[in-house]
Amino acid sequence: EKQESIYDKLRDTTLVREEGFKPHGVFSQAQRGYFVDFRHPHEIAQAVADFSHQISKLVPSITYHPHNIHTTIAYEILKQPNVDEEGFPIFDSKIKDWCQAVKEIMDQFPRPEIDYPDWLCNQEAVIVAGYPNRSFFQYVSVIGNQLKELSSELITAWGSHITTNRFTESKPAPELNDFFRLMETAPKIGSSKPTAIYLGSYILDQKGLRFKIYQTFNFP
Repeated sequence: EKQESIYDKLRDTTLVREEGFKPHGVFSQAQRGYFVDFRHPHEIAQAVADFSHQISKLVPSITYHPHNIHTTIAYEILKQPNVDEEGFPIFDSKIKDWCQAVKEIMDQFPRPEIDYPDWLCNQEAVIVAGYPNRSFFQYVSVIGNQLKELSSELITAWGSHITTNRFTESKPAPELNDFFRLMETAPKIGSSKPTAIYLGSYILDQKGLRFKIYQTFNFP
């Protein structure tokens, strides 16, 4: 399974301990697009955000406000989109079609549940590893298949993780001792039952990841 093989790679911190952090050049220019994701209950999001903030005190990184903590279902990077006055891609007929597709899927499966026991890292980011029930994969698979018919450039999630920190600058291995000590104290986040699926547009740049919500579908 792809998710488990990625988690296994992240558990091996040899490269980070030898070479340090080497973030990817995603921040050299702003990335914009449309997204669909799961949002978590407040207490889950707050616990993730609190520890993420502690990490960011040691390592320069993009963190997420509790109301932006999410687990991705799918997204599309837009090349040179028309933008609104805040710089977000303008909502066009495509996002409306996405919403219609998600709306028709919402009642087909039980509410997903994801366990979050482990914090993992590589040279670019920190995540909380998620272990979901079958329903999560059903939602991701069916939504992904539906949206791929509407968006040929769609990128679907590889797993049920939560990204907590994206490093913004390189840091050599000898300077990471405090980081690894902190990671040993990472809290077990526990089980999350996502409260809703959100759709909208995003901007990812040096200042962080910002969302503009187009539509929300709440789980009963």
